[in-house]
Amino acid sequence: MDSIRFITNIFIISCIPLIHYALSKNITLKDIKKARWQYIAVFIFMSLLTFIGSNGSGESFLAVIISLFVYVFTYKRLIKNKYHPRIADFESFDEYVAALAKKRNIKYPLSQNIIAMFGETPKLENFESIPEWVHSVNKYFDDIESI
Repeated sequence: MDSIRFITNIFIISCIPLIHYALSKNITLKDIKKARWQYIAVFIFMSLLTFIGSNGSGESFLAVIISLFVYVFTYKRLIKNKYHPRIADFESFDEYVAALAKKRNIKYPLSQNIIAMFGETPKLENFESIPEWVHSVNKYFDDIESI
């Protein structure tokens, strides 16, 4: 096995998602769905280029398998570290709280009495109360994480 070719193939295939991860700041729910398809398309394209360039050698196949794990790991890290749920991305307050709890690895559903202690669920007609409620829910999850 040609170790230089093997390392070069892994680097060529895996550099794009790693660069994307390093350069992205915050992503939205729409960006997550878009990134999933971009990662799949880039992986297929780069893998085909690697296979064609190496004439289907064993090193290129092993490099593609290892790079697949790099893509999956990078995508999962991108979601975990760079995505923070925003209330505007969801159609109901319950979906927002569920996504926020999932992001923080907190068991959901939560008791409505506990959430009510940190702020009543706002009415859609009263837009001014929504940011205060979001802040209260985030404070509640911060308190749970600190325990």
